[in-house]
Order: sequence, then structure tokens, then C-alpha cells
Amino acid sequence: MDESYRDGRARARRGSGSIRERRPGVWEIRVVVANDPHTGRSIQRSFTMHGDADTAGAYRSDLVERFGVDKRALYFAGARWSVAELLARYLDADHQWKPATWSSNRSVGRFLASDRLAGFGLAGLCPAQFERAIARWRASGASVAVVWGRWAVLRSALSWAVAQRYLRRDPLEGMRAPPRPVPRKHKDVRPAYRYPSACTS
Repeated sequence: MDESYRDGRARARRGSGSIRERRPGVWEIRVVVANDPHTGRSIQRSFTMHGDADTAGAYRSDLVERFGVDKRALYFAGARWSVAELLARYLDADHQWKPATWSSNRSVGRFLASDRLAGFGLAGLCPAQFERAIARWRASGASVAVVWGRWAVLRSALSWAVAQRYLRRDPLEGMRAPPRPVPRKHKDVRPAYRYPSACTS
């Protein structure tokens, strides 16, 4: 339940962002997007939008969903990891993978570890950041299969971290996956059967 300020204004629940009308029809929305690993202080990001109070409230909810950080998640060890560190720990863990899966996952992991995305901390990772990475990969010519493979490895690593209790929740939970590659259809190489032609004696 929301608390109230001394002047009677409603105080939004913790983690839901703050909103104020700077001038008629112009709203400032602040959302905690990360936490400083050294000081523990919240790092906020400010957004400005134009419209009425209802529109601003809906926009705040959307921003919190896309960028907000749940501070309770910071009590888990993985909250201090970067994407690169997550991938390193995931690939070093004991998995019952087939050799082909080992080779594929390690290849994708090496790429992701050198990608711009690798430097993001898991505490501040959000769908919008991964969507931008996908757009960047597509612009550089990555195929549907390549993009989906990178998505699959990172999501598997995050799911592993949650299962191992390194993370409280998957920061990309609820994000729509990129299109999957269309399965290959094996070409039928069998010779076509020819029916015997009718003939008269």
C-alpha cells in the first residue's frame, strides 16, 4: 500500500519510480536503473514526456518495467556480475551437453564476451538493452539463426543463474524472443516412381 507525504500527496511504492509535473503538461519521471557497486547508492535516470496525468502514469509503469532495478535482487551474488562474468561461470559449470552443444555454446559465448553487451551489469540489465543489441547484430548482417543462437545462450545462462540461486530473477523475463530460424527440410532424393504405361498387344 502506498504511503503519504506530509502534504497529503501519495508516495509511490518503492521501486515504482517517481513522477512530477514540471510545468503544465510536461512530466519528469525518474527510475532507478542501477546501483553503484561501491557505494550502494541508487543510480537514477530521468525521462521527460508530454501529456496528461494518466498518460504520464502509464509511461512511468512502462519505464519501470523496461529499465527499473529491483533492489532486493542485489542481495544475490550474481547481481554484482557483468554479462561477461555470467557467461564465463555458465560455460565453466558442469553441464551434461553433447560435444556439438559444447562447441556451439562456447563459440557463441566467446562472441558475447567480446560484444558491447558484455560490460553490462546483471543488476541493471533490461530487455531494452538486449533489443538494441539484437538490432545492432542484424544491422551488421547477422542471420536469423545467428541472432536466435546468441539469444538462446544468454537466456540459458540467466536461467542457470536463477536455478543456482545466483540471481533472484531473470532480468530478461517476459521479453519476446527473436524469430526462430526455419527448420531445414531434407530434400527427397528418392527416384520418382514411374507407373507402367498402358500398351496393347
